[in-house]
Amino acid sequence: MLSYFIRRILLALPTLFITSAVIFGLSKCAPHDPVLDLGDATFRDFRDQERAVYTRAKNAGLDKPAFYFALTTAAFPDTAYRIFPH
Repeated sequence: MLSYFIRRILLALPTLFITSAVIFGLSKCAPHDPVLDLGDATFRDFRDQERAVYTRAKNAGLDKPAFYFALTTAAFPDTAYRIFPH
């Protein structure tokens, strides 16, 4: 029975990884821009529209590249030096 659970867990991990990778890839291949879907205002000047789109992207957190895995820790402060300054 223990070997059954171990086998199921070992099969579940690659399945979850492959599923999440496929969903991430499909979301990046979608033909729409989520920033443009956030608002439908019309602008007279292209610069105003560009500024509004940039502001919407920044507010939604979509102005940075999409990384699938983070290479840094999310914890801050990450060292004792920053916790206890001299």
